Amino acid sequence: MTASADTSGPTKVALLLHAASVMRGPQPLHPTDAHVIRLWRQLGAEIVALELLGASGVAPRAITEAIEAGVDRAVRIVAEPLGLADAHGTGLVVERYLRTFDPEVVAFGVDADPEGLADVPGVTATRLGAAYVPGGVEIVRRARHGEGSPADAPSGAAPASAFQVTADRAGLMARLILPGRAVVGFEGESIAEGARELPAEVTPRGPATPNAIRIMTLYDLGLEPTLIRRGDDLRGIVEAASRPLVTTKSAESLATLLR
Repeated sequence: MTASADTSGPTKVALLLHAASVMRGPQPLHPTDAHVIRLWRQLGAEIVALELLGASGVAPRAITEAIEAGVDRAVRIVAEPLGLADAHGTGLVVERYLRTFDPEVVAFGVDADPEGLADVPGVTATRLGAAYVPGGVEIVRRARHGEGSPADAPSGAAPASAFQVTADRAGLMARLILPGRAVVGFEGESIAEGARELPAEVTPRGPATPNAIRIMTLYDLGLEPTLIRRGDDLRGIVEAASRPLVTTKSAESLATLLR
């Protein structure tokens, strides 16, 4: 599939660093996050990188490396309640920021979450009412006009975006035309089919400066800390069953029960 000229401006992409996991210390840019940045730069997108922090004073290592890797803007949301938030509280913060940026695609690296869960992107997609597409291995730009264009969509259907994604679904490859808003997880070996190749260097925009990073708080997003400070991820708790009540009449039987 070949790309057609698009005069509507660059696609707006938000990259959730570390799959929107809350950082409590300086971390390097995950290789998959760096790969996703390169992927979208091949497609000519405008990229903003978002990093969440549960404490102030954390060195901006990953976000600085993201700027050097090619993102256009970088945002750090710093709030101590995030250090105690579950995926639902964290997803609320991410959603609130994304509504100010209004990206067409929210991207993340599938394996970039240090805990291996990548659950916040799913919560974010639910809150945004967006499609959730994990396991992306290929993305291609679609023609804006012609077969499969938004004008051909059935009445009442969500408008399609300019991209088609191939995603791994339990070993089966599914090709999906992204709707107008989608949260997409990319594997480390994903490719941009038909896109131009980039130079090998990883610092195409030059070194990052302190002014390149925007710091935001919950109050900047209009959120109260009490909405975020939750320790229950709503997954439920599995506890051992209690022992039945037993009456004993001798030391020997008591010793047997306690073994």
